[in-house]
Amino acid sequence: MSTRLAIGLIIAAGAAFLVIAGHLGPLQGLENNSDQGAYLQTATEIQRDGGPLQLVGSLVTGRFSEANRHPLYLALLSLWPTPLGGQLLSVAFGLAAIWGLAPLVMRKFGASVAAVYCTLLATNFACCYASTLVMCESLMVVLATAGWLWFGLPETNHPCSHRVEMQSRFGAGCCWGTLYLTKGTGLLWLAGYCVWLVVSPNRISADSDSKEGCSTPARGRFRHILISLFLVVTGWTFIASPLLVRNGLRFGSLTYNVNSWLLFVDEFKDPTALAETMSLGEAARQYWQSHSIRQLAERGVMGLVWETFILGRSLGPTPLGESRILFGVPLLGLAVIGLLAERRVNVLLLPIWLAICLPVFGWYVPVAAGERFILPLVPPLLTFASIGAVRLAHLWHRERAPLLIAGGCLTWLIVWTALTLRISELS
Repeated sequence: MSTRLAIGLIIAAGAAFLVIAGHLGPLQGLENNSDQGAYLQTATEIQRDGGPLQLVGSLVTGRFSEANRHPLYLALLSLWPTPLGGQLLSVAFGLAAIWGLAPLVMRKFGASVAAVYCTLLATNFACCYASTLVMCESLMVVLATAGWLWFGLPETNHPCSHRVEMQSRFGAGCCWGTLYLTKGTGLLWLAGYCVWLVVSPNRISADSDSKEGCSTPARGRFRHILISLFLVVTGWTFIASPLLVRNGLRFGSLTYNVNSWLLFVDEFKDPTALAETMSLGEAARQYWQSHSIRQLAERGVMGLVWETFILGRSLGPTPLGESRILFGVPLLGLAVIGLLAERRVNVLLLPIWLAICLPVFGWYVPVAAGERFILPLVPPLLTFASIGAVRLAHLWHRERAPLLIAGGCLTWLIVWTALTLRISELS
């Protein structure tokens, strides 16, 4: 597919996303006791106290008291802390995941894959819906996907210098630190990246300008891993330091989040009340002692099953409900094909994230189940689904593959956008 045609499809995908996001219905649940209402209330308080710059001072001195929602999205929302302002902010992040990241996808995988990626993401219900909410999920999506594309896909056919690789490690740490400033679950992305550095067979960065190889001698592998991990953690600490300092000063734990207590209950309870009655360690011990191994195993297994279903459903298009799984499963199959077929890059990072996130979020299902937890993994999966679709199109008819892909993208955009508008009119 020509670059010009791909750009046209990418523009059309962004336009379709704006239409869909604008017709998913008015904002719901803006009461003060809802997540969106709490975001707006806290952002209003930040604006009243002096705005984002003053928030940094409140963090490093330990005065900022919010123990659940992390400060980055709140700081941005405080610039216009209204339902409309919050919705426009989230829509902007959703659009950035399409138009802003399309050049990165095109650089890594080519014009055809970029066009299909934007088409699938623009009509993805989970991402479109998150982009209409006054919540941090749309920011999480664009940050996690950008970090994955930039730092998690080193091209094995483009060697690098040691210096460039080390810069990449520090930059990755900064990226995951920004993700942690957005939401506490950003820790899982940091953990997965560190595991990837240890187990990855190709430890090189994506420096397409280098012409010389960069192999690590076997005797220096352990030292190389330690240096890489040190740089990642240093970058992460550098960016996340305001929140880490606040947590240490105010709560006595660098990674404190009041929702951590909900990992050790069987149904939703007020996490603040739980935190006031016992420490996190006490809550964990009490939970393990009051449940049998069978009960713990059942919660883990059933949660994993449900979270896998949620993941498959989250890949489906708007405006379908639970039936999105009928499209999500084939897209998941295409993603597997794309993972297996893409040999130019080291693709282990995404499976590692899935292996970490699915059990953790599955364990959380009895307390809260939803697509917003797994949402940052949707664009990477759709990227590999796009690779799988493009590969199959070329296998079926190589000469006509560009036209088939372009026609498929346009048809997909038109059908799901029209259905969304129709259902919006009926409702």
